[in-house]
Amino acid sequence: MLTKRYTLMLCMIIISISLLNGCTDASSANPNSSKNESGNESDKSNKSSNSFKKIKAPFTISEGEFGAIEGWLNDQTIVYLTNTDKVSILWTFNLYTGKNVKMFESDSPIVSVNISPSRERLLIHSSSTSEEGIITVIDKKGKSLATKSIISSEITFVWNPFNDDLVLVSSFNEQWDFQVSVLNIKTNELKDSTLTQQPFASWVTKDELIYLNWDNDDPAFFAPVIKQGISEATGEELEFSNIFQLSSFNDVVLMISVDKDNKEKAVYTFLSNRFKKLTTFTIPQLTKFSDWLVPFYDFSQSKNQFLTFRPLSSGEVDTYKDGFQLVQYHLDSKEENVLLEGMENKPISLSPNGNLCLYGFQLENIIDLQSKKIVPLVKD
Repeated sequence: MLTKRYTLMLCMIIISISLLNGCTDASSANPNSSKNESGNESDKSNKSSNSFKKIKAPFTISEGEFGAIEGWLNDQTIVYLTNTDKVSILWTFNLYTGKNVKMFESDSPIVSVNISPSRERLLIHSSSTSEEGIITVIDKKGKSLATKSIISSEITFVWNPFNDDLVLVSSFNEQWDFQVSVLNIKTNELKDSTLTQQPFASWVTKDELIYLNWDNDDPAFFAPVIKQGISEATGEELEFSNIFQLSSFNDVVLMISVDKDNKEKAVYTFLSNRFKKLTTFTIPQLTKFSDWLVPFYDFSQSKNQFLTFRPLSSGEVDTYKDGFQLVQYHLDSKEENVLLEGMENKPISLSPNGNLCLYGFQLENIIDLQSKKIVPLVKD
């Protein structure tokens, strides 16, 4: 059975990938760049700014009520969800032509949409009851590739970035007992995994995962990092300490820990998928009741850059009122840029080329990272 820590972790992941209600006006944020740009960078900024001006936004929903923007299909096209009384509909919208295309329709309400790392496929989780979920995988034209029904109250998904045919599926019942499975899209098979210790894991190679091995009987702030083959019964503990969150971005691994010399700082360490250290940085840490806030983040594979929100000071989440900086970290040059000040900590999603960023609890705004401009995508 899941402890409170599992429940918190599940909520955090669901918040990152699911439909959420509410939005605020992000256009009131004040832009601020942390360094002068060279002539080359200025030219790029001008080109990006000119391109950004051509975006057809905000656009009007033509059928149903707006649910959420689900992510990027390519640098020009986003995927969004609408709901009517009878169906949930997935659409594509070209930012520069303004063209809407109906992609997929579901008689059951769509709970979440996960776009594959290659952006060639979409995994759709729909459900008409609290006890069963339907998994449907489609290609970017809307053609169904695989479908499965699974008994569950909640489900999370992790695409294998090295093999688009495989998805890690963690399903939970009402008692928070979990089952980890692997969906093979090519064969349309859902097989139980040997990963039985933890429900949340990240792919680091085509057949290996890493996860934090939380102790169910003795809750703690930190957990050992385990690497395990997808077909292996047990894993190998890696030599990392004070880790409370980890993620992987294809062949880059992020581990977040507490600074051993200053517990008010969080340490973000980036490693290769062979666990060779690439770079590290620290940010002020905000505490919650039982752990720490990890501000929303995303990673650009094409630019090797990490984007996140940074609080101005350490403290408690409930009393912190100073806003967040939107900060860009360059893994190659080890430099950082403060892109925007006075931001709220909300989900973000970078375009494949890393130039644009969706922002908001429904990803309903778009940010040009060169000009620092923010505009709403959907008309009220």
